[in-house]
Amino acid sequence: MKGWYVLKVKSGEEFRAKELLEKREDVEKVLALCEKRLVVYSGRKLKLSLSLEGKKKETDIRIDGIGLKVRDGGIEDFSGNRIENPGEVLTAGKLKAGIVMENKLMSGYILIKAYMNDDLLFFVEKIPYLYGFLRKEDKPARIEEQEIKRLLEKAKHLITLEEKKVKEGDWVKIEGGSFAGMQGRVARIEGDKATILIDLAGTPVPVPVRLSYLSKDT
Repeated sequence: MKGWYVLKVKSGEEFRAKELLEKREDVEKVLALCEKRLVVYSGRKLKLSLSLEGKKKETDIRIDGIGLKVRDGGIEDFSGNRIENPGEVLTAGKLKAGIVMENKLMSGYILIKAYMNDDLLFFVEKIPYLYGFLRKEDKPARIEEQEIKRLLEKAKHLITLEEKKVKEGDWVKIEGGSFAGMQGRVARIEGDKATILIDLAGTPVPVPVRLSYLSKDT
């Protein structure tokens, strides 16, 4: 019977499991509520964090004078060295690029819409990084469509927050609270609050602002 099921997998292998299961005819859809991202460091400083989900078109990027190419869910230097799997690292000059999985909601789990059958169960048992379906009364537990929609909405919300995330040194606009409408630079972040330097009569003045009130000033 076709339905939604939850499959436990090794944490960090969600995307790999998704690609594997999507090749099966009895699996209609696989959702991994995580994101494959490229991160590039120069020394200890993060220079770039970029989602690789759906990145099919070639994109050239240049950081500190060093060129890299993003395409087909991976990254390569102009000598042809390439990485595309989580955990792999590419060194280019003083830059180190890596691919990581950022899990927004369900670390170690993926959602599968499939025709449940013995062949699928046996297949899952053979793969070392697949730990089996969540069960109820010793059978894979079907998840209601409404519950899947609720999880997807929550994941979408978390991804939106991630895209808005600011860091120290960013120029931001304050969208709520006593200083709404003003702009400034992030001087420090502590927990869910930031200290923003705003200009008052030509003097930078530090003010505390909730992170949820900030958006990057573009």
